[in-house]
Amino acid sequence: MPSTDEVQRHSVHTLVFRSLKRTHDMFLCEQGNLPPPHLPSEQFKRAIKSKDQYGSVLHRVAKAKKAAAAAAAAAAASVAAENGLENSGSTSPLAIEGAPGARSAIASAASQALVPAAAAEGSGGASTGGAQQLALRKAPVMPRPRWHAPWKLSRVISGHGGWVRCVDVEPGNEWFCTGSQDRIIKIWDMASGSHDKTIRLWDLAAGRSMCTLTHHKKSVRAVALHPTLYMFASAGADNIKQWKCPKGEFVQSLTGHNAIINCLSINSEGVMVSGANNGTMYFWDWRTGHNFQKLQAPVQPGSMDSEAGVYAMTFDQSGSRLITCDADKTIKIYKEDEDATEETHPVIWRPEIMKRRKY
Repeated sequence: MPSTDEVQRHSVHTLVFRSLKRTHDMFLCEQGNLPPPHLPSEQFKRAIKSKDQYGSVLHRVAKAKKAAAAAAAAAAASVAAENGLENSGSTSPLAIEGAPGARSAIASAASQALVPAAAAEGSGGASTGGAQQLALRKAPVMPRPRWHAPWKLSRVISGHGGWVRCVDVEPGNEWFCTGSQDRIIKIWDMASGSHDKTIRLWDLAAGRSMCTLTHHKKSVRAVALHPTLYMFASAGADNIKQWKCPKGEFVQSLTGHNAIINCLSINSEGVMVSGANNGTMYFWDWRTGHNFQKLQAPVQPGSMDSEAGVYAMTFDQSGSRLITCDADKTIKIYKEDEDATEETHPVIWRPEIMKRRKY
């Protein structure tokens, strides 16, 4: 017999709301937990991504890992060999100079003696001038900086309507391009003219950061690679620092700028140039960190003194010409003084008052 009770009708909105409430109550305890990742899918995804984006350098990573494993194995073998030699020689008697009965010990085991037998057989067993002594450790000597010819302004090029912020030279060394705040990129004929205070080294094949360098106390504004050495330099508002690749080993700090350093450039002859926002340009000897020249960028007529800042710089492919981009809307080209010699511009080097700073 059919029931006479009428089924209560509800609107679609009410039914959907009740379904959502039941679903919410069911998964309330796990609403913040994501489903576990599928490891085979993740590995397959990483393999495809690495082959697609880093396929040309993957073999280098494998080769580097094999070389590191071989070096570690060789080091472990050498340590084990040294320990074996020490254990084998630890049972041999050792003679101490001047001790009673040392002559008989030296006569029986002269080859294993700490002090040579000839020195220990002196009169009365006293130490003589012929006995070997520990060599005194010499104080570190700073190397003399190499002489570099001074640089001078060669040409000033005008044409941009805003601050010139970047520059680069093409590989053929015939053209260079500049970018400005006037939103224009200009190509010139060469013949006529992180603010988080850290540096991160990246492994492009793995797509991750290898290490983070936190030596700078203020924001890092410029980084430049050495063209021939496996090293680089970084600059900020505090100083310039030199590093060794690939682990980012700290070498030394270069101080002297009294302004924020905006740019760096290094040529193959070991000359590093830094430019600051007050228009000062310092020339450094890369090997010793000696500041052999200081220049003040001239301001274009009609510009304010505050527009003397140097925002970008680069050497040409030969390393004989330096191109700078300045705040006075000009591009300046510098080159070495051809008439300068070591007699006319000697190296002013005072190693007794120069001290390398660690940080």
